[in-house]
Amino acid sequence: MHLEPGAQLEHKRQQVLRAFENVGLPPSVVHPTMPAPGDLHWRARATYVVARHGERFLLGAYRRGTHVVQDMAGCPLEEPAIAAASDALVRAIEEVEPPLAYPDVQTAYDSGCGSPTSPRQFDDWVKSLETRRAPQVVGAGLRYVALRASSTGFVTALLLGADTPVESAVAIARRARENFAGFSGIYLGPSGRGDTMMGNGALVELGECRPLLDCVDEFEVEISPRSFFQVHRAAAAGLHRVAAERAVGSRIVELYSGVGLLSLRLAKGGAKVTAIESAPEACRDAVRNADRAGLSQEIRTVSGDAAEEAGRLAPGAFDSVVLNPPRKGCSAQVLSAVERLEPRRIIYVSCNPRTLARDLVALDSTKWRLTDAIPADLFPHSEHVECLAVMDRHDASGDGF
Repeated sequence: MHLEPGAQLEHKRQQVLRAFENVGLPPSVVHPTMPAPGDLHWRARATYVVARHGERFLLGAYRRGTHVVQDMAGCPLEEPAIAAASDALVRAIEEVEPPLAYPDVQTAYDSGCGSPTSPRQFDDWVKSLETRRAPQVVGAGLRYVALRASSTGFVTALLLGADTPVESAVAIARRARENFAGFSGIYLGPSGRGDTMMGNGALVELGECRPLLDCVDEFEVEISPRSFFQVHRAAAAGLHRVAAERAVGSRIVELYSGVGLLSLRLAKGGAKVTAIESAPEACRDAVRNADRAGLSQEIRTVSGDAAEEAGRLAPGAFDSVVLNPPRKGCSAQVLSAVERLEPRRIIYVSCNPRTLARDLVALDSTKWRLTDAIPADLFPHSEHVECLAVMDRHDASGDGF
């Protein structure tokens, strides 16, 4: 955050350069970082730790390297709807006073992000903390709140915890709706093991719940409460436009396709798309989104493991393969399945330069050449960087930059 915008973009480009140079990939293919359309009030998704600080409750985030919860009220990165929804929920939680799974978690000692400190001061501060281990869950109670906002200002909220009493959750939802009219749905669900925020159990609707519809460019997409969707919709739209422009041919397979936003863009451009996604909720969203856009004949959505489903596809049946895996990158089985398909072009979108570089090197260099890498700032004022890489088959005709 201390860097001016141009320096932030260069810092992110340097991350990609270092990751590539560490594995022997050519740095000359790395472009300047694409800036985000806006650097404040862009965060459309946020997950908070629920904590108590004296007599008041707060929704916060862990301070770096610790399990100290910092109050996030007033964060200038959040969209206004996220800020309004979180404020409404805090007030509701204070009125209901539900049991917390982390009743004794340590909270920050100030009301902001703290004054700038040197690395030595920061290290000394961390060492002075009573504990750096995760707070202990002592029983049933609320642990996290997850929020997702749409471009029209509606918000889905998840109350996540370890056997949170339903009656407390119902009371929180009722009071939160009185404080903020923009909730499209409030749900109660389980948290995961350890620090995993979202568990796999069923969600309970707390009052009337409607689907959350978001608009990105000309596309309207439905997003289920636990479906993944990019946190900065405008920056993600820019990166998706680049991916669609770089795709070649009319037969495209997208792995890790989520709710189908990029598939919609590819199909709108005239392609026939096979979209593969392992999360059932996201697959259901993708089918509905294709129907809503009138593109259900152009998009075939497949629910299943990326490696297994790609392995069932016929070699030579696709011109382009688009990959958009989570931070851990692609497994060896996925990369093997992609090579077996022998597309003319591979487009790999990644949020982790190190796993991106690792996976690009793992692809057979006698068959594939890396032609371009485009960093993109999807997370302004953070160290995180997204990157789109293009690999072409050596014997394929060029449709490069």
